[in-house]
Amino acid sequence: VHGVVQMLQNLPPEVIIVRKELLNAIKTLILSELRVFFLTHLEVLLEERIFLGPNPYEGFRTLYFQCIGDLVYNLKPKLSTFQLRKAVDLFGRAMYEPSYPT
Repeated sequence: VHGVVQMLQNLPPEVIIVRKELLNAIKTLILSELRVFFLTHLEVLLEERIFLGPNPYEGFRTLYFQCIGDLVYNLKPKLSTFQLRKAVDLFGRAMYEPSYPT
């Protein structure tokens, strides 16, 4: 999991197809029992810019919020107050962001 997060952080913005494949791989990992290993990286994953890249492709936002929603939902008993607050802030901003698709 650490390697996948590092790849997301270091991936150049122009390699959209690789980012999409990484997002799909992360979604698969989140839906498995391996999701607990993302707990230590949640603060990084809650940074939309790191997960989506500096110039995000609009189609990735939906996948991003699905991944984060699944992760937070499945790990909520293990999350700290700070992590929960950060997740709520992220989703709250997304709800009222006029540039996001409805």
